[in-house]
Parts: sequence; structure tokens; C-alpha cells
Amino acid sequence: MREIVERLAAWPNRHSGGHHAIEAAEWIAARLREIPGMRVALLPVELPEGPRMPRTTTGFQVVATLP
Repeated sequence: MREIVERLAAWPNRHSGGHHAIEAAEWIAARLREIPGMRVALLPVELPEGPRMPRTTTGFQVVATLP
């Protein structure tokens, strides 16, 4: 677990609208898929334009469940 947290903390920028956030989400999903029986999905989420988001973009949530 410590290795996972340290790897995420080392990512350059995980701002919701940035490409690093997508890379981080994909990396997390890949680690979770290594757990036997884990079901993992990357769910797209629309992030509307606002004070911290220069334009509407798509972000991703990682959802993992055990049956």
C-alpha cells in the first residue's frame, strides 16, 4: 500500500482536467485489477467549465468492487 501512495504522490499533477489525472486513474485501475476477483471500471465524468476548469472536459472515476 505504501508503494501505491508514494507513486501517486510523485505524479506531477493530478488536477481533474489534466492528462496526468487520466494517467493516474489508469495506473490505479491497473493495480486494482491485479487483485483476484476485483471488478474495476473507469467511469467518465463530465467536468463543467468553472473557476478551476478553463473548459468543459471529461474526467474519470475509478470504481472497484469485489463481488
